[in-house]
This record gives sequence, C-alpha cells and structure tokens, in this order.
Amino acid sequence: RQSAGDAPAAPDSVASTLDSLAGQLRKLGFGSEAAMAGAQHACRAHTVEGRPEGVAEYRRRDVAIDWLCLSLPEEELPVAFQVTRRVQIVRPRGAGAGAA
Repeated sequence: RQSAGDAPAAPDSVASTLDSLAGQLRKLGFGSEAAMAGAQHACRAHTVEGRPEGVAEYRRRDVAIDWLCLSLPEEELPVAFQVTRRVQIVRPRGAGAGAA
C-alpha cells in the first residue's frame, strides 16, 4: 500500500504548477510558447519518478529562466535579459572632445 505521501502527483497538480510557472515567466516578458517550454523544462528537471521533487517554487522559476536565457536567441528574450541592450552610454550635451 502507498501512503498519501508516496502517491504520484495528480495531473491537475502538475498542470497547475506548469500554468503558475508559465504565468510568472510571461509576467517577466517571455512569450507564451517560450514561457510554457521553460516551465516544462524546469518541472522535468525537478521531477523524480513522476512526482514533483520538493523544491521551492522560486528555484523552479530560476531553472526556467536560466534555460530560456541559454536556449532562446537574444532578440526573443525580454529586454531585461538581453545582454547587448542592457548598457546605454549617455553623454551630457557639450561633452565632446574639445569641451573643457
């Protein structure tokens, strides 16, 4: 007999976890398809024998973000996660080569 703690996760529970995580990723600016792919990757990475491993929700989100940043082309990443567009140099007016 299996105790309640040994029962596999209910499909509704897994779907709820995926939807919640994908929603968090969409709020960060990831597209719907990318957010769901990241959520699926993170949930697979933290699943043991078909059951969600006991990891904190924020850790799954971090795994998903890491995977998305490594998997998506930079132009598909939200601006906050794009390396080349994060730095902007602003010079005050008149700060050219001859300004004193």
